[in-house]
Amino acid sequence: MFSLHEITKIRLCRAGFLALCLGPFCAIVLWCAIVRLDWYRAAHEQVIADALGWKAELASVELPRPGLVLYRDLKLSDPHNGQLLAELPYLELDTRGETPLVRLPFPAMVNGARLDAFWHVCREMSRKASTAGRFAFEAQNLTLHLAHGDETLTGITGQFAGDEVQTTAQLSFSRAVAGKAPADPSELTLTRRTHAGLPQYTVELSTGSTPLPAELVAAIWPNVSQLGRKCEFEGRALAIEESGTWRVELQGNLTDIQLDNVMGSFRHKLTGLAHVQIDRVTTVGGRIESASGSLYAGPGVISRSLVQSAEMNLHVRQTDEAVRSGGNLLEYQLLCANFDVGQQGIAIRGVVPKARPGTLLVNQQHILVLEPPAIRQPVVDLVRTLVPQSEVQVPATKETVALTSWLPVPSITPEPGHEEPLITGQILNITPRPLRQVQQPTGNDYRR
Repeated sequence: MFSLHEITKIRLCRAGFLALCLGPFCAIVLWCAIVRLDWYRAAHEQVIADALGWKAELASVELPRPGLVLYRDLKLSDPHNGQLLAELPYLELDTRGETPLVRLPFPAMVNGARLDAFWHVCREMSRKASTAGRFAFEAQNLTLHLAHGDETLTGITGQFAGDEVQTTAQLSFSRAVAGKAPADPSELTLTRRTHAGLPQYTVELSTGSTPLPAELVAAIWPNVSQLGRKCEFEGRALAIEESGTWRVELQGNLTDIQLDNVMGSFRHKLTGLAHVQIDRVTTVGGRIESASGSLYAGPGVISRSLVQSAEMNLHVRQTDEAVRSGGNLLEYQLLCANFDVGQQGIAIRGVVPKARPGTLLVNQQHILVLEPPAIRQPVVDLVRTLVPQSEVQVPATKETVALTSWLPVPSITPEPGHEEPLITGQILNITPRPLRQVQQPTGNDYRR
């Protein structure tokens, strides 16, 4: 039988102890020391900065188990001006599964006024889809710091996958609503396709039955701030970008529009909260191609100058009660109208409940304004109504520039054989989805 010398046995035991016990122990101690060094933390900060294009600051990097990286106190900021974009107490990167998972296990903060920066990151990642690969995202609680208060989102899940042909990023989240049943999740999808060698981006948003603050898109669409801080949107939106031009279609409801905020840049006065039911709105490059829906507003006040300007330019009809009312401001109870705006002009129809057909504006007892007799009028008549104007042309003022930049004003020279210019490009085709029924305002019986 084979036997070892006593000294050989001792040396083998010592070697085994060093290799199996002391060696791993020393390696663990050395690794624990390395991960706490500043250069190791700085290396992870650089990796995050390269992936996002932002400045990253970390308190520490931990490796609790193989395939799991834990970042503590991660702060992301704009590299150009140092503005804070996100503050994440903990961020987990789990690579143990088939799809890498980015998880926020504790409440985190995002600068809601800089959502444009997150949009640019998504665009860049979709462009580099062949190297970005696939990953998933989870967050239990995320707070958006907005200009007029915080907004909390819960149950956030997302997926990102793509290749050189198509990239898709999906995000599902719910709005935290206190004192009510759990909110329906909203769905946001970004798709990047390559068509004829050019990239095409498609963004789809569905809010479900729970409205979202319109201020969420203020960083991308600054004009939405004119609707007021209480304004909310419920419905569907589809936006397609090709060659730097956006085509957007909306369908749904805008609630709690602050009319005094909308009218802030004009010399007329109109106050009250308004609700707009959008049947369909299509914009191209920020300019409205077509819009149709219903407007319900009140109670509030309206300046006599606005009523007179609307009578002169939009040809609405004041009643004797409105003419006899004294003062520069008229109190009104309801302003209700159906509208249809397009290249062919604007059509306005009064739809005040319990009033005679064609009623636009009423107070507690009387009808004040009736709809215009003309079915459709030029869009520039609306511009003339809102701003001071000459008898023939629209004045060159800051207000008219803002209005005509997004209204579907016609060309000065129509194409031969057409009264209005043709709309070029393919019109998007969206099958309308049933929306939550909106209860129209009720009022007194104005049939007098």
